[in-house]
Amino acid sequence: MNTTNTTTYISQIDDEKFCIRLDRLRKFKSLPAQEIDILHDDTNFTSNCVWNLDSQQDFVWQIIQDNKIYAIVADGHGNSTVVNWLRSKHDTYLYSVCNSAEPTKTLEADLENEVNTYDSGACISIIRTNMTNHIEVFWIGDTMTQVYMNGDKVAQTESHTWEVESEFRRKLNHGGVFKKKMMLTRLPEITNNPHITMSEGFRCDHTPSDYRGCDNLQMTRCAGHRGVTGYNYGHQEVCFTPDDDIKIITASDGVWDVIHESESLAGIVTASELVDFAAKRWCGNWNYVHHTEHKCKKPEKQIISVQQGIAPDDISVSLIHLPKK
Repeated sequence: MNTTNTTTYISQIDDEKFCIRLDRLRKFKSLPAQEIDILHDDTNFTSNCVWNLDSQQDFVWQIIQDNKIYAIVADGHGNSTVVNWLRSKHDTYLYSVCNSAEPTKTLEADLENEVNTYDSGACISIIRTNMTNHIEVFWIGDTMTQVYMNGDKVAQTESHTWEVESEFRRKLNHGGVFKKKMMLTRLPEITNNPHITMSEGFRCDHTPSDYRGCDNLQMTRCAGHRGVTGYNYGHQEVCFTPDDDIKIITASDGVWDVIHESESLAGIVTASELVDFAAKRWCGNWNYVHHTEHKCKKPEKQIISVQQGIAPDDISVSLIHLPKK
């Protein structure tokens, strides 16, 4: 998928205002002072960064082994059982999972055998790539990966949500029931102040007796919750050559919820840069577009008001850069 590069607006909010707004919106946790860089043959190939707030439910892991790079990005939800299980695993185990034929399937089978995931789940992406020609991405849920080749976005994974027609149909065929709900929605305008509104979306009761009885999920697929979301595993491959400059960006929805679909991240250099950018966009100014159900008066012209910050999510990023030879 080729897209035209667009300007990425770095948030104009300064550090002092950012800290004040973050403190007001949620219990304050400062941004990470340093990210984790992995060097290979004196080249900085990859970095990862995680910014956990109250829930402490994001997780990242990376390793270079036998001239291949492996990465895991996970975003927990419900309680922390699944993400804490991931944190408890040794590098040797995580490497063996990443190197297996079907990494997400292997990981989930072990997860369900070892812990009770009744009220806990996670969205998980696994990336493995060699240094010369081949990338594989495996995913469950709404963690997402973008691949840039020579500055152009050439691949993007699809989230397991009701917005993907095949997932919507899959859940209906498996007995899922979708319920309409007004949700905060990002609009496509790319400006210094991103645009948001409320619009009608869906949450999914995955079976007639959902795992929490009356609650439901926006995701149509996630790891955990005793497997009630089903076993549809995402998989995508990208081929490249040593003459290509490759950037692989994988992140939790703490990033993607504040990035427009047509917005290019090709200029992002490190994982911590993207974490910082996303955190400040959450807390910056947003143009709130009043929707038709808004309680204000409804004149013919559109009403836009400025909202000073939205309560941020946990944010995790893995960035792999393979410069051309």
